[in-house]
Amino acid sequence: MSIFFKYAGLSFESNIYFPFFYQMTTPPVKFFYVQEENYTSPLLTNQAVFVSHGRYYINFSENGYYEVTKEGITCRFKDKQLLYATICNLPFAILSILNGILPLHSSAVSDEKSTYIFLGEKGAGKTTLAYLLSAYGPFEVMGDDMIGISSPRPNQISAMRGSKSMKLCGSFCDLEGLSREDEIYPQWDKYFIDAPRTATNDVCCIKRLYVIQRGAIVRREKIFPALTENMLYRHVVSISWLEPLMHRQIRELIRPLRGISLYSLQVPESVVGLKNRLSAITSCIK
Repeated sequence: MSIFFKYAGLSFESNIYFPFFYQMTTPPVKFFYVQEENYTSPLLTNQAVFVSHGRYYINFSENGYYEVTKEGITCRFKDKQLLYATICNLPFAILSILNGILPLHSSAVSDEKSTYIFLGEKGAGKTTLAYLLSAYGPFEVMGDDMIGISSPRPNQISAMRGSKSMKLCGSFCDLEGLSREDEIYPQWDKYFIDAPRTATNDVCCIKRLYVIQRGAIVRREKIFPALTENMLYRHVVSISWLEPLMHRQIRELIRPLRGISLYSLQVPESVVGLKNRLSAITSCIK
C-alpha cells in the first residue's frame, strides 16, 4: 500500500508510515523502506556520508543505510524501529538540493500574503516562537526545523510548506498542557506536537528573515551588511555533512536569497515572557 506525505516542500510516495509528516497526494518522488532481518552492510567504507556514481549514501554500518538520488530515497534497515531511531533531516536535505530546493534549518510562519523565516542556533527558540505565534497570534505555521526554499523565477523567493508537526521540548509541553506521547529524541527531551494552525498555501513568498536572539526587551534591527551567502550557508540543514559533497549546488541555491531583508529579532528568553510580549513581537515581525 502506498502512503503519500510531504516534507520540506517535497512530496513522497512511501511504503512506510511517517506520522509526523504532512499527509497529501500526487507524489513526484519515492521513499522506500526495505527490511532485512539478516542485514549486513554492502557499503565497504568508514565514511558516514559519501557519493558514488551519482548516488548519495548515508551509512549506519551494521544498522542500515540510506541511498538518495534525485528520484527518491531507498533505505535498508533490520527493522522499522532502527529506521525510526536513525531517521534524520540529512537524506531529505540531500534530496531537496538535488531537486533545486534549499533546506534551511529554521522555522516559518505566514499570514495570508507572506512568509517570515526564523533562523538561529540550536535552542534559540525558533520552534517555540513559531508555535506561540500560531497558538496565540495571527500567524499560521509554514513549517518547523527544515524549511524548503525555492526560486522558480527571478525575484520570486518562496517558502514551501513542510510538516504539520513541530519538535518541542518536554518542559514547554508541560507548560502548555501538551501530550508527551510522541517522543522522538529521548536524549534531548523532544516530542512531536501538531502545530496549532498550519498554513493553507503550499507555497508562499518570503518577506523577511529573522535571526532570533534572546534579550530583556523586544526589538527588531536591520542587519548590515544585508544577507550574505556565508551567513545563510551556516543555516543549511546538516551543512557539516553536505559541504564536501554538495558545495557548488548549495551556493547556487543560496544566491537568489541575498535580496531578502534580514533582521535580528530580540525576544524574551522564557516562555512566559514570550507569551506576555507576543503582541509586541507580532508588531515587530510584520
